[in-house]
Amino acid sequence: KCRSINLSFQPSLPLNATSQPFSSLPPKSLLNKPTMKFRPCIDLHAGQVKQIIGSTLSDDKQNALSASASHASENFSTDRPASSYARTYQNDGLTGGHVIMLGPGNVEAAKAALAAYPGGLQIGGGVTAENAQE
Repeated sequence: KCRSINLSFQPSLPLNATSQPFSSLPPKSLLNKPTMKFRPCIDLHAGQVKQIIGSTLSDDKQNALSASASHASENFSTDRPASSYARTYQNDGLTGGHVIMLGPGNVEAAKAALAAYPGGLQIGGGVTAENAQE
């Protein structure tokens, strides 16, 4: 499961609506204070961008939502490809994101997302010693 704050399905907003460059240093009032950084997440299930909440997925291809996980449900699903979200994250300057492959059938969509934002996303889920080189 994706454990980061997942706002990846909200409409893309410009980081600086005035189109003026940000100062390279934060205001003195923010120095040495904790800050929060948004980490974008793309969850893939059967090659489609989805958000599944409430439990975990099983490896059962016939019943992707685990039968033992009675509270699991699909919160969001889209036909928009993962690569489109990756480009949006890149255009918005969002870094440190990841693509999670939830079960089988996600390799091509994950590769497309990684290619759309080179060096901007990490991959997780379904990665083994045998396929890590891909």
